[in-house]
This record gives sequence, structure tokens and C-alpha cells, in this order.
Amino acid sequence: MCRIVAFKSDIKMNTEPFLNYLAFISKYGYNYPHRDGYGYVIFDELNSWTFRSLNCIYEEEKIDSKMANAGIFHSRKASTSNGYKPRFNHVHPFTGIANGINYAFVHNGTINNFSDYPGEIDTQKYFRILLSNLINQSPDEALKSTSDFISERYKYTSLISVLTDYKDIWCIKKVYDEHDYKHDLFLIEFNNFKMITSEKVEEKFCYFDVNPLRCRRIPNGKVIKL
Repeated sequence: MCRIVAFKSDIKMNTEPFLNYLAFISKYGYNYPHRDGYGYVIFDELNSWTFRSLNCIYEEEKIDSKMANAGIFHSRKASTSNGYKPRFNHVHPFTGIANGINYAFVHNGTINNFSDYPGEIDTQKYFRILLSNLINQSPDEALKSTSDFISERYKYTSLISVLTDYKDIWCIKKVYDEHDYKHDLFLIEFNNFKMITSEKVEEKFCYFDVNPLRCRRIPNGKVIKL
């Protein structure tokens, strides 16, 4: 399982508080620690930055931050069964192209017996299928059809994922067990700002006070555009 934070805002925001929050829930959140690498994609109207590291996010002395209108941040907790050791090429986000459009993708969950190639993890195949569906479908349609395809054929814990074309952000919450709070997704929305997070925000977060009533659980099966 993993931890995810993403936001989109009409005004540029400093990404440091979002990275700090990801570090906090990676160290103290559900099923902690999440220490097997982290990464992010952030962007504004003119620029985008993608970063991945095999380091543990909450052990970093300093993480570069920027001013941006949107970002997706991910920390990983890899399944270490069968002697698996975390690898850099398995750190999210993953990037790819469909119809000449660049996309980035992160996922939280496990899909059992799903990979096709040696060294491929479940998220990479998930993204491969999603990219093929993006050729003929809109992002929200592709997220829905891809998650439906997988859920009908494979055992899984969660297909929670976040997708961006570096202009907009879409997410889907799809979990096998609706009471599995280790795999969850919450939405905060106000003042032309939207944020999703793997865990409910109940205390003061970065620039503003987040009323717990503003942080609502996303229904299972729901696709949301930030």
C-alpha cells in the first residue's frame, strides 16, 4: 500500500506543505511506515516537474519545493514477500503517452498475479492498460473502464489511482473492501481549491484550517476531476 496526496488550485501554492504532509502520513499514517521511495509531478500553466527517489521521504534532510497550481505526491510501501527489494524503476509516478498527450499516474493497492513480464509490477501493467484505453476514451472514462476490467478478472485490495495530463487531474476510488481504511481516499474542496489524500485531514494543514466537515470520504467506484 502507499500514501497519496494531490491538489489543484486556481492560484499558485508552495508545494512544501504538501510534501511535509505526505512525509507525516508516510511515517505515522495507516499501516506505517511507507519508506520504499517517493515521487511527485507538479505543474503550472507553463512548466512541469517530475521527481522520483528511492529514498525514504521522511528521512530526507531537505526536499525541493516549488510554486505550482497542481501536484500529485506519492510514497510507497512495497510488498516485500518472496524476497522482493524496492527498485527505483518501481517508484511512482509512472509516465507515458497516449494520442500524443503526456500522462503521469500513481496507484495505491495490490493486484494479485497481474504482471506480464519479469520485473514488472502491478501498477505498471495497470497504467499500460489505462494508456491503451486513453486512445479512444476520455480520462474519466478510461479510469472507470480500466478499473472495471481489472476488478472483474483479478483479486485486488485497491485500484485507487490518480492520473494527470499536466493540465487536469483525475482520480478514482475503487476498493475491494469498503471498510478497508488502509486503502481510502478523501476530498477537500473550497475556494477554487481541491485536494485528495489517503487519510482524513483533521487538524490545521499548511495555509488554512481544514474543518473535518470539509474532508469527506470519496464513495467507492467514484471518479473525480480536481
